[in-house]
Amino acid sequence: MNKVLLSITVSAAMYCGSLLPVYAHPQRDASFMDTAIEANAAEIELGMMAESKATDPRVKAYAEMLVKDHTRALKRLQRSQDIARSDSTELSLQHRELRDRLSELSGPEFDTAYVNAMIEEHRKDIKEFEREAEAKGPTDSTSDSFTVNREKPEPVTGTPNKVLARELLPMLKMHLHEAMELQQQAVNH
Repeated sequence: MNKVLLSITVSAAMYCGSLLPVYAHPQRDASFMDTAIEANAAEIELGMMAESKATDPRVKAYAEMLVKDHTRALKRLQRSQDIARSDSTELSLQHRELRDRLSELSGPEFDTAYVNAMIEEHRKDIKEFEREAEAKGPTDSTSDSFTVNREKPEPVTGTPNKVLARELLPMLKMHLHEAMELQQQAVNH
């Protein structure tokens, strides 16, 4: 009896193991979600620092907007995250180093470094979110010429991460645009 049970267990494990490549998306999805949550947590922490350290009122206002928007986005992402997964928002080494570097600056030097960092961070975030928003998933259907030419926008479909990425992209792009305007204003003054 034990040999039969062992044989069934081994067969089941081998079968399930053979299905892993078919279900590889959850790992990528989890990775995107973890990265998105961490990036939003970093934006909040850096924004709170900028609210107190920035000398330019426009940079302070920008930081305040980032804290508000990224707090809302973080809550949205955490609600969508798998409950079984950790919802830790510990900053990555890269973000901790950026925070530490910015914390040593003050005055206009801080303002410039913060705005430059936000441009770089938002460009990276936009790339990741666009990649996720356009990722082909198992629920995606191929579109034909009829769906492409419709006048009504297509509903957002696909994985929950794809939906979230598409939902949050406009905010990220607006933040990048605002930071680039701040950078341009600093150059012109």
